[in-house]
Amino acid sequence: MSTNEFRLGYNRIYYFFPFDATSPLASQIPTTTINSIGSGSITLGVPSNLPQGRIANNYELQDTVSRVWGKHSVRVGTSLLDQRAKQAAPFNIRGTLSYQASTGETGLANFIDDYGGSSGTAAHDFGSPSYYPKLFRQAYFAEDRWRASEGLTISLGLRYEYFGEPINSLRTPAYTGLFNINPMNFTGPYSQPDSVKPDKNNFGPSVGIAFAPGNKKTVLRAGFSMGYDSFFNNIASNAVASAPNNEIGRAHV
Repeated sequence: MSTNEFRLGYNRIYYFFPFDATSPLASQIPTTTINSIGSGSITLGVPSNLPQGRIANNYELQDTVSRVWGKHSVRVGTSLLDQRAKQAAPFNIRGTLSYQASTGETGLANFIDDYGGSSGTAAHDFGSPSYYPKLFRQAYFAEDRWRASEGLTISLGLRYEYFGEPINSLRTPAYTGLFNINPMNFTGPYSQPDSVKPDKNNFGPSVGIAFAPGNKKTVLRAGFSMGYDSFFNNIASNAVASAPNNEIGRAHV
């Protein structure tokens, strides 16, 4: 006897951390940190990594075939997921300022004087935080549940998963350095698409045992399985400018 279970699915994920500043001023000023106030520091403004989040559209196909051969129950199947997403990576769009203490002056005094201190910084991200990653995730499995005796059942399985490769909406890095260019043909990372080594060895074995000794009123179970998680892709290439050790109010970054 055999059965087939077939599924088609779609779901949409909306996961977003908005920028909820209620004041127009808060939407303009950089996030400001004043250090060396007593034993701590104080931060003014909305966190610099907002807004961020993602919208993902998932299209999935699943199919599982089950068949019984005597004492063996065999299942084989696949799960295919195509994801199309738009993401907003953490992006310092309003800028950050850091005021540090310096010789004879506290961080607060330097803030009042609009001086960053000996190690103060100013930073700002340029460009767009939006990018459009997509993935095609594949999974295939086979499992055999063998009833070896009236009180012993053994399960063996193997699953293979491949998550594809993350795709950057920027074909090349924003900056690769002047010394990475081949002087003979003027090629370098700037002219080559970004890429990562594909992960194609995600084999996950599983084994399980159920044993009911004696009068079958007690069942002992043990099992082991291995699985894999998909990659984290909430990262985008940005161009970042910083101005350390300057009068921050006059450092346009």
